Amino acid sequence: MMLEVDCSNRILQDIPDLPANVYTLSLIKNNIKVINDYQFSLLRNLSELDLSYNKIKRLKRFSFNGLSNLLILNLNYNPLPYTERAIPSEVFKSLISLKHICIRFTGPIGSLLPEEALSNLKLLESLEIDIPKIKPYKVVFSKSFDSLVHLGTLKVGKCFLLRYKPTLSII
Repeated sequence: MMLEVDCSNRILQDIPDLPANVYTLSLIKNNIKVINDYQFSLLRNLSELDLSYNKIKRLKRFSFNGLSNLLILNLNYNPLPYTERAIPSEVFKSLISLKHICIRFTGPIGSLLPEEALSNLKLLESLEIDIPKIKPYKVVFSKSFDSLVHLGTLKVGKCFLLRYKPTLSII
């Protein structure tokens, strides 16, 4: 039997130990600050993880290792800056099945979401991000996004600049 676990609004500071048969996990509106390496390694059946409205300031390189069947990840409304230190380039690498990711409304936006982290999400169909105000103006989606061949939906939370430069392909 697969379990749906709702640990929302429990004032949790840590992610609880859970049985391996959990397939959806809601940790909305808690006080979680850190997602340790291999935190979810036993939850191989997890398909949906909602960590929105927490206090996560930084992800670790192996925070999501073991979640190879995860389809949906929500990190909205966390004070998670768009920096390489906060979102390491390999943090999403093990999420080989991920189709939808939300990383919006994360606080002051001063840089672009680290592209290399997203480029590992080969099956991604839907992306929700913020777009910062950057001067001088830069191309928002560079060649790193070329690997997201299944991406069909882009939702922008905070949008200070939206400038898209498509890549020309000759067939």
